[in-house]
Amino acid sequence: MTIRSLGVLAPSPRRKRWFPVTRRGRERAAVAAGNMTLVSAGTRVPLSLIENDPMLMHLTVDDMCWRLAVEDLDRHRPHRGDRCAQDAWLADRAQLEAERERLAVMVTEAISSL
Repeated sequence: MTIRSLGVLAPSPRRKRWFPVTRRGRERAAVAAGNMTLVSAGTRVPLSLIENDPMLMHLTVDDMCWRLAVEDLDRHRPHRGDRCAQDAWLADRAQLEAERERLAVMVTEAISSL
């Protein structure tokens, strides 16, 4: 049995298709570039509002910290057999969910007051 090395593989004979950038695609990219997604609230906020409002800036930082905490918790999920660690992990997850709900309410109030 022979294993072919990666250097021996020939590139695909098919040409890659080229798609022109449409006006709609540019508009979506421009809109997305000017917004900050607050995951805890499930909304996008224009960067100009965040820059000009200290409360929104504070909530944006809190949202980023919450996201990092969720990612860190998901990375350290215990095995199914370890019931004690699983219960502790679920308690931490519930605490982060309560934090998410609190942030969502605060973001909604801050945006509605503008």
